[in-house]
Amino acid sequence: MNTSKRFDVHCHLFNLDYVFQEAQPMAIYYLFTSVFGEANSKTSQGRIEDIWHYLKKVFDALVVLKGDPATQYYHIQQSFKEVFSKDETICVAPLMMDIFYMFDGILNSRHCAEESPDCLNISKEEAADIILGKVKAYISGMSGKLPEAQINSYINSLENADNLNSEAEKYDFGLAFMSPGYLAQFLALNAMKLLYPKTLFPFLAFDPRRPGIMSLVNNYTGKGKPFSGIKLYTRLGYHPDNKDMKPLYDYCQKNGVPIIVHTSNGGFPPWDDWKYGDYVNPAQWKNVLKDYPDLIIDFAHFGVGGEGWQDTIISLMKTYKNVYADISCYTDTKSLLEAKSYWDNEEIVKERLMFGTDYVMTELNVELNKYFQNFLNIFGNKDMDTLMLTNPNKFLKNGD
Repeated sequence: MNTSKRFDVHCHLFNLDYVFQEAQPMAIYYLFTSVFGEANSKTSQGRIEDIWHYLKKVFDALVVLKGDPATQYYHIQQSFKEVFSKDETICVAPLMMDIFYMFDGILNSRHCAEESPDCLNISKEEAADIILGKVKAYISGMSGKLPEAQINSYINSLENADNLNSEAEKYDFGLAFMSPGYLAQFLALNAMKLLYPKTLFPFLAFDPRRPGIMSLVNNYTGKGKPFSGIKLYTRLGYHPDNKDMKPLYDYCQKNGVPIIVHTSNGGFPPWDDWKYGDYVNPAQWKNVLKDYPDLIIDFAHFGVGGEGWQDTIISLMKTYKNVYADISCYTDTKSLLEAKSYWDNEEIVKERLMFGTDYVMTELNVELNKYFQNFLNIFGNKDMDTLMLTNPNKFLKNGD
């Protein structure tokens, strides 16, 4: 690890390609698999419209994502240089995303009873074509809102998704299920890691419902491997203390692999009253940390928006030596000043808090160069050194 480099410990390098590529296999999963894992041979037009309704909401929420990962990486670098030093390069930790199972909480009854009057004998291939047609129509409808080159790129990525399989043959995925969007993210970040080995530290998205996921963890995360850590997004429907998480914690604690977990009362899925919203409460981690006291964990977003969540994180910091937090996606002055107050009044926060952008999501609210400038204005140069350099290098000590 190069300890002279500043860090953005929380960003994302992907665009709508990812969700467009996941849409078709996600739909097939929900249309033809029961909640008990049994296979269906029939589905209904109503079921197709149900899944499309939720997919479209995801598309609408992420439509602002622009550029490809390489362009996004360049934009982070340029925005950083505008505010700090033109001679510096910022290290980034891009976090993968895994949304494949996110509708489990709202589409639990997937069976189409054969006696139902709206049950149609539609094959998986026919249903896949229907969903693909809807996705292409959605993309075409973005004409005038996005550059035509970007729209054509989205269409091409859908039509050429099978080409990823030949590129993937050189990897050992074991028994892991690699859906197209997840695979595309994995391959893109691996390729970028080869280009920027000293400034790019990707985190692998982990969802215990993804079959064979521990094969990827074992083969590709940790010291000397492409992925420096694990990204968890428990709001998508899995509890931190779920028994299926234990193999991950065993591996991470044994090998010093850090975990970044989403910890704010907003996020993804992008709608209110989400049934798994409390899964991101840092209090849910108390039992996990009792069992795994040396686990290296970053409570992303420092619990912003959750009642008492920041105090809970601070308590965990005081109890466990490897508990950190990041202040990513702090796009308004009020939130930044609140974080600064904790910084000024809690010594442990100065030792464990880290800087992050949450780019590309950040640019929903503020341009990235202004985001950097806002932090510098409020924290000043000395504290920014701690946020961006000292603390991230402790957290990511296994990075290379």
